[in-house]
Amino acid sequence: MRSWLVAALILCLLAVAWLLRETFVLAEALGRAESAARLVPPGAAATDPATATKPPDAVAPTTADLDPVAYARQALELAATKERLVAVEALLEQQHQQASIRAAMAAAATTEPMPEGVRSCLVALRSVLRDQGFVGPRFLRAGRLAGLALEDVEVLDGDPEGIDVAFVQAARMTATLDRGTGRFELKFFDGGRTLAGERTPLPKDGNVLAFDGIDGRVVEAALPFLVQVQGVYPDPPVGRTKAASDVDPLVRRQWLERLDRVLGESGIAPAFRINRFRGMQDGWFLTAELVGTDDKQHVVGGAHCERVAIEVDEATGVVSLLLQSGVLRRGARESSISSEGFRMLLPKLTPASARQAMLGMVVTK
Repeated sequence: MRSWLVAALILCLLAVAWLLRETFVLAEALGRAESAARLVPPGAAATDPATATKPPDAVAPTTADLDPVAYARQALELAATKERLVAVEALLEQQHQQASIRAAMAAAATTEPMPEGVRSCLVALRSVLRDQGFVGPRFLRAGRLAGLALEDVEVLDGDPEGIDVAFVQAARMTATLDRGTGRFELKFFDGGRTLAGERTPLPKDGNVLAFDGIDGRVVEAALPFLVQVQGVYPDPPVGRTKAASDVDPLVRRQWLERLDRVLGESGIAPAFRINRFRGMQDGWFLTAELVGTDDKQHVVGGAHCERVAIEVDEATGVVSLLLQSGVLRRGARESSISSEGFRMLLPKLTPASARQAMLGMVVTK
């Protein structure tokens, strides 16, 4: 198939060269004819040959050059040759496009799937970040896992609201954990970052995605084959106890999944989901982040709130998503949420179904 395609392209190139040569020959002949015609004085054809002054032999046009029939024939041949040249160029362009498509399809067909070990590493990395309350980044693929690093990595990096999303390609990615500060960093080397259609090369010292407040022990246990650690874990302060509202990563993940199901079936418009929260108290989810999307999964808003809850009104039978003390974004508009709260209607839920779905974790109006 490839040899046939190469032969066809060579034939097309030879045809184009021949047509170009013919075009130049005809154009040259036509030009000579036009130059000769311009040397004949106006009205020379009507002058009596016996009384006309004979022009110098050096500029006298030949009979063939001045023959209008021959001139018209050459003009017609030149126009036909140009048309054939345009047709051949169009055919050549079409075959070039088809060859490009075949090459792209062949490259896609030969792309190897991710090794199972690499896939397991990406799944574990995503689960660790989700358990710690972080939604992104979203890994698309990686080629190999070698030397405490992932190679040939492709990832989507978005902000908490998901409004700006960058596509990162890197030859190598490392994961570093600082035990003392609880900072977890992913560094991408040797590649590019594309945002809003503009690609920029990655810095020489790496493009960093940082996650603060990470439970380092959980990260080390889940990713021993990837994470590089530094420092030591600090001793817990004397007399300091864990806040009653704090929840461990497993409980947080279970409630995030439950909230996804409840809000997904609630009929809220636009669709909102809770991406992360810090703790729970008296039916409230504390220090929460939300993202809103339309029916095409385009991000249309977001919110950061101190408290979020599913609120039921037994008197009216209305169920709402109640946000208190924060900031709400819808499109390009941003507004403050007071301590009195901002409500989003959940039309497909009743007080009874909301209580059942949330295991009683609701607040009452």
